[in-house]
Amino acid sequence: MRIKAISVSLLLGIFLLHSNISNASASIDSSAFIKVYEDSMKSLQHIRINAFNDKDKDTANAKMVRLMKKALSLPGSFNYPFDSLTTIGVVMSPDKQFRIITWDVPRSGCNFEYYGFIQSYNARKKKYNLFVLEDHRADISNPRTGICSASKWIGMLYYKVIKEKNSNFYTLLAWQGYNKMITCKIIDVLTFNAEGTPSFGKSVYQKLPTVFKNNPKRIVFEYSAEVTMSLKYDAAKKLDNI
Repeated sequence: MRIKAISVSLLLGIFLLHSNISNASASIDSSAFIKVYEDSMKSLQHIRINAFNDKDKDTANAKMVRLMKKALSLPGSFNYPFDSLTTIGVVMSPDKQFRIITWDVPRSGCNFEYYGFIQSYNARKKKYNLFVLEDHRADISNPRTGICSASKWIGMLYYKVIKEKNSNFYTLLAWQGYNKMITCKIIDVLTFNAEGTPSFGKSVYQKLPTVFKNNPKRIVFEYSAEVTMSLKYDAAKKLDNI
């Protein structure tokens, strides 16, 4: 087993060195190398969720974040599915311009922390970008009105990306486990500036019920963790169904 591990490490090192020297493009197929990282993350994902204490969860998750960042930094990684990582969400935009990868770490206090990445394609610069999503919910006083960056993100798990024709933004549907009492479903908005930098939150909602005050940047539905709420997109009617 040790010889095999050393061989894999050497193989990855040679590949990455060659990629740097040759300035490899995103079209290179590096799936075999990404799978090495995926296999390592496969065991870590269960520790991240099921470990008996938060310290072990944090250790496993920190390794998983590092491995995922390395995997997503490899050329050709944009279309790699990560099928064996069943506890993470991988959602591609309808126009194939970006995808969001998110997951959570359940805490012993019955709350959650969230982690993730955005991989996007900048058509103007003809290059792929990678952004780390950093959960700063504790620093955001009003999640309904705040505009957030990748480095100051309201953590959640995305399960749907919607893009209307000719619109300059994406609508995101998400789940957020808040604590043992409250769960949330969220409608958020994602935009990219000319440099390809993502931003969350935008006032695009029309004819909202009066309960949604102060021109919200995102819609947050809070409900008891003991009940179930469905939030889906009806493509035929172009409506979010609750």
